[in-house]
Amino acid sequence: MIIMKRIIDGYFNEITLLKVIATFCITWFHFKWTVPAQLSPLFIGGAIGNSLFFFASGFLLKFKDEQYPCEWLIKKFLRLLPSIWIFYIGSSLLCSNYMFAWYNLLFPTTFWFVNAILIYFVISYVLFAINQKFFNQKSMIPASSIGRKRLFLMIFGGHFLYFFLFAYPCNDIIMDNGGLQCWFFWFAFFIIGQFCRLKNISFKGSYASLFKLALSIIAFFAYKKFAINSSLLLIMQSVFIPLLLAWITYEILQSVSFLIRLRYPSWLKKFFVAISNLTLDIYIVQMILINAIMPIVPFPFNIIISFISILIIAFFNNRLASVVSNKMNHYVDLIKR
Repeated sequence: MIIMKRIIDGYFNEITLLKVIATFCITWFHFKWTVPAQLSPLFIGGAIGNSLFFFASGFLLKFKDEQYPCEWLIKKFLRLLPSIWIFYIGSSLLCSNYMFAWYNLLFPTTFWFVNAILIYFVISYVLFAINQKFFNQKSMIPASSIGRKRLFLMIFGGHFLYFFLFAYPCNDIIMDNGGLQCWFFWFAFFIIGQFCRLKNISFKGSYASLFKLALSIIAFFAYKKFAINSSLLLIMQSVFIPLLLAWITYEILQSVSFLIRLRYPSWLKKFFVAISNLTLDIYIVQMILINAIMPIVPFPFNIIISFISILIIAFFNNRLASVVSNKMNHYVDLIKR
């Protein structure tokens, strides 16, 4: 029992809690279009959840010595894609009208969120390969301060260039729509997450962090509300929206570093760890379940049933995907030997 408790405590950390919050924010936001119209403004937080998830994804990124070229990248794809395959195949078997193109098995266009992560992994691997070959550093981020500055300038420069070439003029906050426009925003969060890990940056929040977090969230949604009626604020969203989301992410990191120090029952820690491990599968299965359950069950019971159904289906999707992933990794290792 003592050993098991230590294992649970080891997995129950700030990033675990961060991923749980991100998962809740994204799922809560996706109920927006299926609840009564007068309540839909309450279902917010999608951009916040995405920011947290991409930060956590960058933070958890590790590079290891490879036994063959592109081993790291191949295993990353084999860890993520089986969840997509199981979902597509299962959905097609259960819903005869659910169709997907063959190329979705390699590049799942149904989920821009997953596409972004896959592309981030490719970019990360290229940067890692360059950094290892020329600077002998096992990181995607250059060791020198000059190299880091150039990398960050390239990221933010690409963000501004894309916004003014392809997204402007616009009549709304482009991050609300998801898709390609957002990749330039959240890649910065992905890089910052990796940077915080490499620099071993720690956060030490307090009760005041919760107040500052509430203030940052109010500022973010106030900007979004007023920007709709201001062409100047819409133009400046490429600067202010990332900054406001970065502020929120920082305050959430401060808050979870404080919350993690509180006492929790063992079952709750297990639950948080489980949700953290199911993040990808929860994201994949939730839309089809929300659209199927919400219209046929009375509000607000449909939300409760949808949440429970999402967790159950995500769990089985994850279990089956893990079997496929382990088998494929085993065969790849045998071939490369």
